[in-house]
Amino acid sequence: MSGKNIVAGLILLLAVVSAGVSAGGGTAGWGQFGNNIGPDENSAFSWPDSAEAWGGWANTNADMYPMSFPQGGTIRFTASAENGDVSVRFRFERLPYPDVDPAFETDSVTLTGDSKTYCVSIAARPAGETYSSFLMYSNTRNTYFGLTDTVVTEGGSCSAEPVVRDADAIPVAPVWLLALLGIAIAGFGWRKLQTA
Repeated sequence: MSGKNIVAGLILLLAVVSAGVSAGGGTAGWGQFGNNIGPDENSAFSWPDSAEAWGGWANTNADMYPMSFPQGGTIRFTASAENGDVSVRFRFERLPYPDVDPAFETDSVTLTGDSKTYCVSIAARPAGETYSSFLMYSNTRNTYFGLTDTVVTEGGSCSAEPVVRDADAIPVAPVWLLALLGIAIAGFGWRKLQTA
């Protein structure tokens, strides 16, 4: 293995461990099941009396799968509940119904008032478990809520600020990462890296 590959691997590993990685690709998209309402053109959702007790919303963005959480993770989203508080929870399943196990649910979070950002922690799960079904449920009947920009992160925590990247910005590495790169280059020798 060349010195360049070793340095690149070290940088990638440290970036993943320290910041957490967005699962797969992009944000969740939602499709209702069990006669729920939404999302409509305003990203509004509701669990009406006419919906099944098991009714919810399934993620439609297959690029997010599979997910795993050996170091825990987070679910960050923007939501509002202007017509009254709404409690929601999320569920991860191995595959869509009926092959759901192993599966787990997050703690519920109460949405209140105007639009704001929420974060739900995901507890660490066994390293061999992967999840290819991501669901959302409301615990509150007959109350609309808005929800957008749902991002699942493998690793990381809700206490850490999310990293928002500007696609047009010039990437800048943190000081500790630059120092590590300098040590790796010095260790392998600059000329050795150029000829590898």
